Amino acid sequence: MIADWRGVIDWLCKDQRFDASAIGWAGVSMGTAYGLPLLAAEPRIKAAVIGMWGLSFDNSQSLAAAAAAVRCPLLFQIKWDDALFDRSGQISLFDKIGTKEKWLNVYPGGHERVVGQQMCDTEGFLVERLCLDRF
Repeated sequence: MIADWRGVIDWLCKDQRFDASAIGWAGVSMGTAYGLPLLAAEPRIKAAVIGMWGLSFDNSQSLAAAAAAVRCPLLFQIKWDDALFDRSGQISLFDKIGTKEKWLNVYPGGHERVVGQQMCDTEGFLVERLCLDRF
């Protein structure tokens, strides 16, 4: 999967319509499971928003090693009443993330789609970190 995403990033970097210095990642739940290995391996990603995944979930321990290698600024989001991932497992994954520039935001609700303030925070974090407001 990393090779596939790197192919997308290669394409974006070659296309003059895109700013190669402003590549970000946003993905919670499965977007975290897919994203962490990529974030660990790909220095061209300059900021990321992930979350709603935790180490208490089966087969998530491999993500802990990937999390330790993440170096970009990162916002980690959890839902307080998430029925799929318990709070302690999510906080444990957040603690494993290697970058010093990391934030943890908690939102009300269960494991459901990103809307409202959570979406605003996602957009705002990426816009600010990637300097997208300069366009």
